[in-house]
Amino acid sequence: MVTNGLVERKKLNHTAHFGNVRGEDSESGAEGLLSVTRMVEEVLKCKWALSILSAVREGTCRPGAIERSLAGLTTKVMNERLVKLVRFGVLERLSYPEVPPRVEYRLTPFGERFSVVLDAIASLEQERP
Repeated sequence: MVTNGLVERKKLNHTAHFGNVRGEDSESGAEGLLSVTRMVEEVLKCKWALSILSAVREGTCRPGAIERSLAGLTTKVMNERLVKLVRFGVLERLSYPEVPPRVEYRLTPFGERFSVVLDAIASLEQERP
């Protein structure tokens, strides 16, 4: 979608896209709960997804800057994770019609709420004996 003729925003409805994250079938009646659960599993099992989210939360919004800020992260893996996080509705992709093209990623309102969950998990990890 073009907003004010300047920025293309790519953001998907997170509830519409979680159900078949990796082809799993939704189970009876609790589709919303299962889909968010699967999304959390997908994000938590990948150290790069968590690192990318952390970088975006700290203000690093451009893909090149994200890659440079995370030693060991490859362009391929970063792009895969960014696409997945956009598909989950955690991030939105902003594309500016400039030469050279400029792309930025930002947390969505859902992504901000999801970050609170990640903070709570990190807090639990620190309290663990």
